Amino acid sequence: MVWCCGARAPRLEDEYELGAVLGEGRFAVVRHCTERATGDHYACKQILKEAGTVDDELRAEVEILRKVGVHPNIIYLHAVFETREHLNLVMELATGGELFERISKRGFYTERDAADVVMQLTKALHFMHEHGVTHRDLKPENLLYTDSSEGAQIRVTDFGLANLSKAGSPDELMRTAVGSPTYVAPEILANKGYGKEVDIWSLGIILYILLCGYPPFADSDMRALFRKIQAGQFEFASPHWTPISNHAKDVVRAMLQLDPRARITPAELLQNPWVRQETAPTEHLHGTVQNIQKMARNWRLRKAARAVIATQRMSRSANERQTLSSAIASSSKKISHAARASTSRVSSVLRRTLSMKGSTDGGQLGLTRMSSNGLARTDTNASSNAAPRGPRVDSSHNVASTPSASPERAVPGRVATELSTASALSSEPTARARGADAAGAQQTSTPLKATIAAEPLAVPSVLASEAYERPTAKTPAHTGVDGATPPPPAP
Repeated sequence: MVWCCGARAPRLEDEYELGAVLGEGRFAVVRHCTERATGDHYACKQILKEAGTVDDELRAEVEILRKVGVHPNIIYLHAVFETREHLNLVMELATGGELFERISKRGFYTERDAADVVMQLTKALHFMHEHGVTHRDLKPENLLYTDSSEGAQIRVTDFGLANLSKAGSPDELMRTAVGSPTYVAPEILANKGYGKEVDIWSLGIILYILLCGYPPFADSDMRALFRKIQAGQFEFASPHWTPISNHAKDVVRAMLQLDPRARITPAELLQNPWVRQETAPTEHLHGTVQNIQKMARNWRLRKAARAVIATQRMSRSANERQTLSSAIASSSKKISHAARASTSRVSSVLRRTLSMKGSTDGGQLGLTRMSSNGLARTDTNASSNAAPRGPRVDSSHNVASTPSASPERAVPGRVATELSTASALSSEPTARARGADAAGAQQTSTPLKATIAAEPLAVPSVLASEAYERPTAKTPAHTGVDGATPPPPAP
C-alpha cells in the first residue's frame, strides 16, 4: 500500500484514469478507476476532508485497512492519494454486487448457501477481532461479491466506523453509539460500554434475514424498534420459518443472545456443523427469495434517494468552501494594499521631515532611518528628555503584559448533536467516533450520539424509516415458540 502526499508526490489523475461514479455517501464518492501503468481496475473512494486536513479518524481508517486488508474476505487497500480537499483511497474493485442483490437474482437458494455466507463472514470477523479491529457497522450493503462468477468470494467493506483497540488493551470497552438501526446491538443502545461481540449480533441479524427474508426486529417507529432490540425477543414465525431446519435456528439463537458474554464467538461458529455446511439442507427456499427480492427493491429506492441527498450535501460543501476561499483571498488583498499604502505615506512624511530639520535638530529629533521592510526606525539621542519606549512597569516592578490576541476562529464544520437513547441512529452514520471511544472511557453513562448536518436537507419519505415490515402470511399460521403468528405489518 502506497500513501502519496506532498508537493512532489504523484497525482491521482496521473496514475489513474477516473471513470463512472459507483456510489455516493454524505461525504464521499466512490468512482471506478483504471491504473494507467497496468490497466488494472480499482474503486477510488474520494473522501471530502474537513477544513482541508486529514483528521485522526480518517488516518485510523487507513491504518485499519492496512492491518486487515490482506484477508481474502476483506476489501484490499491498494494506494492512498492525499490532496488539499480530498483523501483518495484506491481499493479493490468488487463487481459481483451486494449480498441480497445477488441472492434476489438467483434461481435456486438453500440453507447451505446461507451457511456458506456465514462461514466467509465469520472468517473475516475472526481475523479482524484477532487484530484488535471491531467493524461496528456490519450490514448487507457493506458486503460485496468480488465478481459475478458462481464461486465468487464475499468482501467486507466500509471500515469508516471501525475501531482499532489500543495495544495491550484488546478487551477495552467502547462507548460511542454507532451503527445502523436494524443491525445495531442492544448493548450499544444501553450506553454502558460494549465489546467486539456487537459484530456477532449484526451477523446474527443478517443470518436471520438470509433464512426468512425479513429482520427479527421491525417497527416503523424508531423508538419502538430500539425497545424491541433491547428486549431481545424474536420469533420464528410460520409459514416463513416452517421449512428452516432446527440446526439453523440454533445458530441464530446463539448469535442473538442478549448477554454479550453468552453470545457465540467467531472461533466457535467456525466449528459449528451447520456453518460448516455439514447439516445444512439443500432444499430451495422459494418464500425466502421472494421476501429478499422485496427488500432489495426497497433498498434500491433508499439508495437512489440517498444519492440525491449526498450530491446536494457535497455540492453545498464545495460552494461553501469556494465562498470562504474567495473571502479570505479578497481580505488578504485588501490588507496587503492598505499596508503598502500606509508604509508609503509614513516614508513620505519622514523624508520631508528629514529634509527640513535633519541638519539642525539631529540631537532632539533623533536620527531616523528606513529599515529593509520600509518601516521607520528611530535611534533616540541618549540626552533626549523623552521617556524611553518599552514595557510598562508598575510600582511592584512587575512587567505588565498586554492582552494577547484572541485565537483564530475555526471554520464551522459538521455539527455534532446530542440525541437521547430514544432517537434514531443514522442509517449511514457520518461520525467517525473512534477517538471518542478513548476519551469516553472514563465516563459511566453517556447519551446516545449521532452526527447530523447543521442544516439538514428535506428527507424523502422513502428514507423516513430504516425499519422493515414483516411479510404477511397467506396461509393459516401455527402457534408456539417456533411458530408464533407474525404481527400485522406496521402502518
